[in-house]
Amino acid sequence: MRRLGIIGPGAGDSVPLIGAFERVCLNTGTPCSVHEVLRPEQVRDVDLLVLASARSFASLSMALADGMGEAIVGHIGAGKPLLGISVGMQVLFESAEGAPGAAGLGVLPGVARMLAPEADPISGARLRARQIGWNRLMIEPGRCPVLDAVGRAGTWAYFSHSLHVEPGDRSIVVATTDHGARPIVAAVRRDNVIGTQFRPDKSHRAGTRMLVAYVEQR
Repeated sequence: MRRLGIIGPGAGDSVPLIGAFERVCLNTGTPCSVHEVLRPEQVRDVDLLVLASARSFASLSMALADGMGEAIVGHIGAGKPLLGISVGMQVLFESAEGAPGAAGLGVLPGVARMLAPEADPISGARLRARQIGWNRLMIEPGRCPVLDAVGRAGTWAYFSHSLHVEPGDRSIVVATTDHGARPIVAAVRRDNVIGTQFRPDKSHRAGTRMLVAYVEQR
């Protein structure tokens, strides 16, 4: 039986993910046990790893500083699959705008930047932008089998974020979504590492299909 570990340090976002993956394993009959990973040494015992979202890039960066980050990098280096979700994807990159001194894991090249600010319709003041809600995914077919399971281009997914990633290597981008007048990155993949800006655990059937594909991959 394969073991899936979920890291959600100090965020609470591991709770819905654990439930989502447990339902996936139960409903599909997939022989996989789901565990919350609380200590770096536990990472060695899992076959599949998920890095959950968090309140902010800085808070997740701090939580991973005490050995957990090194354990994650070691898991990736061993060729085992990793899925980073929302802030859990952002922290795979090198740094984040608005989070001085908070370092990412540097597994992927690039930075996370704030979404373009919007104007208050009454005062005209510039407000920090945040995307919360449903948006369409423009998936590049065949680039990531796990992501292909979500559905065809135009499938809806749930987002909740104020940062978006700008990869130093655009070849890792496997899906985008629109925000304002321009597309932003919705998902990345490089070898055994997958990251999604959207929340598959909150994206209903489309997200469930992706979680199934992640658990069943070989």
